[in-house]
Amino acid sequence: MNDSSKMFDRVTLFVCVIGVLVMATALLGVGRGTASGATEERTTVDLALTEFAITGDLAVPPGPVSLRVTNEGSIPHNLSLVDGPSTPDLGPGESTILNLGELQ
Repeated sequence: MNDSSKMFDRVTLFVCVIGVLVMATALLGVGRGTASGATEERTTVDLALTEFAITGDLAVPPGPVSLRVTNEGSIPHNLSLVDGPSTPDLGPGESTILNLGELQ
């Protein structure tokens, strides 16, 4: 395994760990639900992936939530949630929408 491959593996592991922490924080920060019969709009949160960082505001109201994930780094990145959805590898500048479903 060369140094470049080792670095890519470390960056991938770091991004995955940070992603899990970010999602745990998001799930803890949401409320208990909505009133019966209320119309729910999907909340879309922007997340940026770079080398050694995931940035974005994850304070969201309860209801359907999606993440707009953008690779602002210089190498491919992805976002994977433990036992949940994940993005494909995104090249520099690429974006995708990750649907998290209904958060309460």
